[in-house]
Amino acid sequence: MQDWSYEKIFLDPWVKERLLKVQGEIRGYRLFATVDGKEIEVDANLRNSLWRKRKVSFYLGFTIKGPVAFAIQTETADKKELLSEMDSSKPWPCGLLKFEACCDEMDARDLIKLKPEVNRVDEVQTYSLQSDAGNYECSVSGLRWVCKEEVSFKYKFLSWEEHMKSPVCKDYMPAGPLLDITVTTGQIEEVHLPHRVCIDQNSTFSGQFAILHVDPCCDVVEEVAKVTSSHIKFLQPTFPPRGVMIRKMAGIPFYYDVLIYKTNKEFLTLEVYVVPRDSALRQEVEEKQNSSGSILILNPGPDKSMQMGEHVSLTTDQADAIIKPSARELRYESIFFEVLIRNADSDFTLRLQSGKETHWTCTIHKGDYQNKSAEH
Repeated sequence: MQDWSYEKIFLDPWVKERLLKVQGEIRGYRLFATVDGKEIEVDANLRNSLWRKRKVSFYLGFTIKGPVAFAIQTETADKKELLSEMDSSKPWPCGLLKFEACCDEMDARDLIKLKPEVNRVDEVQTYSLQSDAGNYECSVSGLRWVCKEEVSFKYKFLSWEEHMKSPVCKDYMPAGPLLDITVTTGQIEEVHLPHRVCIDQNSTFSGQFAILHVDPCCDVVEEVAKVTSSHIKFLQPTFPPRGVMIRKMAGIPFYYDVLIYKTNKEFLTLEVYVVPRDSALRQEVEEKQNSSGSILILNPGPDKSMQMGEHVSLTTDQADAIIKPSARELRYESIFFEVLIRNADSDFTLRLQSGKETHWTCTIHKGDYQNKSAEH
């Protein structure tokens, strides 16, 4: 007897020739078939095919519940996309995880970015969001979600520090923020947790992810079923605190940002932070610098990833500048350099380098550090 559950049967030419193939459209997390010019809503055998609005074709079947769509395929899709669609609900164990950064990734053009409402109680910031049915992304954390109805939820960042001491985490390192999410209204169909690993360069890294599940009694490491170039995907999620981890190994490429702060010291003193592209870590730096009255000098971050464990140095073309320390090792935490220039009176350039390779270049203009009103 054939197993229809994962839809691989539809790759068989003999089967394809004997089934009815129809066109339709996915919108609002629902599937509609077009038959004789009329639209009929049908159920999908694999519901996680419904996250993106698009024109599709599929094989129409019937069960006790009514019409069902099998082997949903984007109208412009090739065979590779169809294969990924068919396998989309099958769990893959860690180490055998398939790489789906191209074919199963939520298209940013289909997302609505929402800015959360921020509430602060004592030292804890909570971010609240509310949305109608659709596909969304939080502008602060990069968290993505899909819902078929109105939902509201809140989240806060948790520290990785204590959890990384747990024996179950000894072989892993953080790869994204640790989020504590609480749904207050409605139901979320999908959650996409952000990660900061550049897996475009080397798909072998995609099989090294895991999820830390923070249980009241202990920490649990979960296997991962879906990876894209920027997120880990969950269907029908529950909401214990969760965060993305990756197995410790040499040469993992991470995305970083560079934050430049002008301090209030007598001579021009800059504190230059190299921070993993993690909203929680960035928030820590911002709170520290804002409390001391430092001013952020805006700059574009590095375009490319840098390898964890790599030693980088900060250099400048300003002859009398003093930079401490001379080099730092990249980690999944913030590192910073101090730049002191006693007689600054002109533009100068900063460079982040590793050996002969330049990862980032930024020109600091005279107005950036002399005109306070332009620095906020």
